[in-house]
Amino acid sequence: MRGAVILSQTIYRTIKEKIECGLYPVGSPIPSCAELCKMYRISEKTARRVVEILEKEKFIETSRGKRPRVIFKRREAEKSGSTAERPDYEVIRDISLSARVFYYPLLRYGLSLCTQEDFDELETRLSCINEMTPACELPGMLRHFWRFFVSKIGNAMILRCIDSIGYLELVPMPYDIEFEQFYREYLFDILSKMRRGSFDPQEELDIQRIFLRGEGLPPMRCASTPASLGWPHSISANIRKDDAKISAVYMDIIGRIVSGEYKQGDILPSHAALCKEYSVSHDSTSRAIRYLRELKVIRSERRKSVVALSAAEIPLVWSKLDIKIICRSFRSFIDALETVSLTIEDAALLSAGDTPAAEAAALRGAIGDGLRGGELTSFCATKELLEMIVSHIPYRTLREIYLALKKYTPFDRVVPGLLRNGREEAVRAIYQKAYGAANALASGENKYFAELSAKAFQMSAGEVLAYCKDMGYLEATMKVYDGTIFLK
Repeated sequence: MRGAVILSQTIYRTIKEKIECGLYPVGSPIPSCAELCKMYRISEKTARRVVEILEKEKFIETSRGKRPRVIFKRREAEKSGSTAERPDYEVIRDISLSARVFYYPLLRYGLSLCTQEDFDELETRLSCINEMTPACELPGMLRHFWRFFVSKIGNAMILRCIDSIGYLELVPMPYDIEFEQFYREYLFDILSKMRRGSFDPQEELDIQRIFLRGEGLPPMRCASTPASLGWPHSISANIRKDDAKISAVYMDIIGRIVSGEYKQGDILPSHAALCKEYSVSHDSTSRAIRYLRELKVIRSERRKSVVALSAAEIPLVWSKLDIKIICRSFRSFIDALETVSLTIEDAALLSAGDTPAAEAAALRGAIGDGLRGGELTSFCATKELLEMIVSHIPYRTLREIYLALKKYTPFDRVVPGLLRNGREEAVRAIYQKAYGAANALASGENKYFAELSAKAFQMSAGEVLAYCKDMGYLEATMKVYDGTIFLK
């Protein structure tokens, strides 16, 4: 008798958690007594006791001849009006299409880094998922499975971008026991294909194929609220959330002086404008400006901040900066460049189809003028490419991801010395590759444009790494954080 009571309480808690997590939404049926008996291998008496407890606790309601239905409403849903829990079809579609362009290339690359031991570990974790798995834990376990491969890259920026898209949070409604079993078998099949090297993300990760099983589009929800449901500010804020906010502000201002955007004698934007641009508090901008005054980079005039140094004088300040701050700035720059270089080819191909011929010709002319002009401004060509690509991306989630990444890849705000030490030829080679891409776009060769654009960004990333190594910063830069922690 005591064993039956304990068993009924265990099953009650399992179903209760699934209701509270939204896996059984309001109005959806839960398994009948007969189905509970079959599912959990229990007696009819125990199944009826489970249903009675759920009804007594006001999680479900029962009526003769019908399956029990959920009446419980989560407090979060009542406060938010369920808008975050039930994103509409257009949002789901935008998230899914954005993931095809951004997540799939990263998944392929992450898979290439996996060993058989990695696949063994994932198989062991999948084996732990069964009908007794607490519902609140299930979305996280499934999310970990898909996040694992991208985590192998060891790039914090990539993971923040992936989390911001919200693709790994999508689940169908209702998320029932039958679907759990189907999805678990599907993941084992996927893992087997990954081991054999026959896995194709474009085919295997299609939501229509996985969630719908050919039955038409069901309502969808997110297991948690992704940043993409709060366009556009929340995506940028989510990607930048782990930054050292104060140093990010003053390092960027120094970079703008180096690039010539801020000249000696210029007045800096107000604190309100800086707060908005960098998504930080007034206190953070105040402390950043105070530090720049201590370095004598800026001075105060009539309660305004004025640039005190020229670009040529900035290298004198560079030696006074904390090496940890320099390396953190480098690491953010390198992470963003790697993220762009791994994903930009598909984005460029997508964007090319929507780029007017006049704009393509103007891009070719601008980069060509830079090549013929003699002294090259470091990475301005790749900056022009990125701006053109981002401006014509048709998916809103994807566009906001790249707009956020642009803040980390200020190609015209390079640290002092990047063009020195014989690097002019390397930068010229990047310009030539970017010009080739622009020429392909203007000629209507969209696929070639995408390939050359990706190559230009890969060359840029390699050049920054080479510069870090020459300056003696590379080892410390790569130790800013340990990328293997993302696998734990």
